Amino acid sequence: MSAADTNYMEIQAVKVSDNFYTIIYISYLRVDFVSKMLKITVNRKNNIVEQLFFSSNSFGTATWTNDSGIVDAHRWETEDTAQNLSFLAKHYPTLLLNGAVGSDYACNEIIPDVLNALESDNLRNEIGSIVEHNRFDIHFDPLDYDIFVDKLPHE
Repeated sequence: MSAADTNYMEIQAVKVSDNFYTIIYISYLRVDFVSKMLKITVNRKNNIVEQLFFSSNSFGTATWTNDSGIVDAHRWETEDTAQNLSFLAKHYPTLLLNGAVGSDYACNEIIPDVLNALESDNLRNEIGSIVEHNRFDIHFDPLDYDIFVDKLPHE
């Protein structure tokens, strides 16, 4: 079953560099339209989560970094907002440049929406705990979540 056939995200790619690896989970609303995405960037030397990127088609995007917690969060513009700005009859919503939202919105709307699309309760709870408690020293072993980094196709 592909990510397009389910509400759950699946691993779509693993990017490996000298210092980091990034695991990318995605679910699709339809072909070529991402519903939810989670990018987990882990330091290869110490297995510490360095960055998390959350994208929800319903609420927006949020970025958590190891040294600062939630550093960036934006909501999607609504159709009404877009029409008021452009006077077009139809508009495709985008991230608002002035749509920055606080960490409360990210933690209450964006992040839970994305985490609920993870099939693994263990991974959902671990990522949620990292964000909620700003746990900067969590050792993230992909094998704990049946993620075999060395066996996956790398980009």
